[in-house]
Amino acid sequence: MNMKLGLKFLAMIGITLLISISLMMVRSLINERSNRAQEVRYTLAENSAGAQTISGPFLIVPYVLEETKNNGGKGDSTTDKTQHLLIFTPEELNSQSQLKTEIVKRGLFEAPSYTAKNVMTGFFKPNKDILALKKLDANQKIVWQKAYVSLGLQDPKGIREVRASLGNSNLEFEPGHSVNNWVNTATGIHSKIAESSELYQQLISQEVSFKIDLELVGTQSFMIDPVGTHSKIDIQGNWPHPSFKGTTPFSRSVTEKNFAATWKTNDLARGIALQTCKADDINCNQAKPYNNLVGLDFIDPVDRYVLSDRTAKYGELFLILTFAVLFLMEILRSKPIHPMQYALVGFATSVFFLLTLSLSEHVSFFWAYGIAALASVALQSFYAKAVLQHKNMSRIFTGSLLSLYGLLYFILKSEDAALMVGSLAVFAMLAGFMMLTRNVNWYALSQSEKKPETETPPIHL
Repeated sequence: MNMKLGLKFLAMIGITLLISISLMMVRSLINERSNRAQEVRYTLAENSAGAQTISGPFLIVPYVLEETKNNGGKGDSTTDKTQHLLIFTPEELNSQSQLKTEIVKRGLFEAPSYTAKNVMTGFFKPNKDILALKKLDANQKIVWQKAYVSLGLQDPKGIREVRASLGNSNLEFEPGHSVNNWVNTATGIHSKIAESSELYQQLISQEVSFKIDLELVGTQSFMIDPVGTHSKIDIQGNWPHPSFKGTTPFSRSVTEKNFAATWKTNDLARGIALQTCKADDINCNQAKPYNNLVGLDFIDPVDRYVLSDRTAKYGELFLILTFAVLFLMEILRSKPIHPMQYALVGFATSVFFLLTLSLSEHVSFFWAYGIAALASVALQSFYAKAVLQHKNMSRIFTGSLLSLYGLLYFILKSEDAALMVGSLAVFAMLAGFMMLTRNVNWYALSQSEKKPETETPPIHL
């Protein structure tokens, strides 16, 4: 050995810390590129539409309660007028959504976008609160105002087309949903309908059906608020990696190209009855629907920046294992390797992570990883062959590197088993190192090279 073993270890520790700085710089670059990609996604959402949530429909029936009061028997009277709202949610809600996704690119960055064709059908049933309003005092009078249908949408600029009907009437929508307390979105649309007195007669005696055909675009996620007393939500699409949200789907199917999911809910599961509400009821105004949205996020489990970040997190461990293999070759060959040669091998390892990141922005991560790994192995093997000056040793070193890169890729692909696979691999490597060096005289190795070489005979495989 060119120097005492203790000094060699200190030098290798210093080299490892130095290269760790370069690995930190690579991770910082990955984070910067990932943030830039997220900014592009937000920009795409601003230019088209962002995440979409559909809440409703709600049937709103406003009325004015006029109450005549005598003023102390003086013959004159006054009339007090108070504004009220009846808010109806569907007795039954069936929603069917067909999502067609595509990748929108801007420069090196991309984001999934979708077009959703949604059909909502159901009915509002006769309501006991309407019947209760018939039992008024002689000095009370109901003045019905125009009712309207309200539909909450998280990003209305994504609307491409909307057609709707209530009973036998077609609906024409306007901006704004007008029921802030009861809609899980900040914005939406609404449509005024015929005189409420006609609707009032229908709501007393019969069910009122509705149908809404809605086509809209969005990004990131698609959610629906199952506001019906009984709701059935069906969502299908051609995205292979849906992340379902909300309650667990009643049934679901995910293939390599498509997905389908069905949710079934009722008002008992929601925890609050959403059938009627009077605007002047303080308890009603403060009550809000239980956030029971269902739907999915459009995630990409093979996102290049996520995988590059996960790869770089193994940088220090990968570096130590590479040094350990090289150090083992040094011991078995009994040919000293200078710390500068360790440093060059270490920097070649760190460049692998940078190559993986840069290549993944132009090709798939699989090809980026493979090209970077082969380039790194080829460079380090060529250099190790000159350093070790032994064909078998250089072949063993090359095979070890290929195994390390293959193991790392397997860990990246098997996220759930990553800890177990990594632990077993480290244990196996440690066991192999201990077995191969079990007869090494470490005291002899720590002596200066000035002593005769016969004191530390070479160890041959």
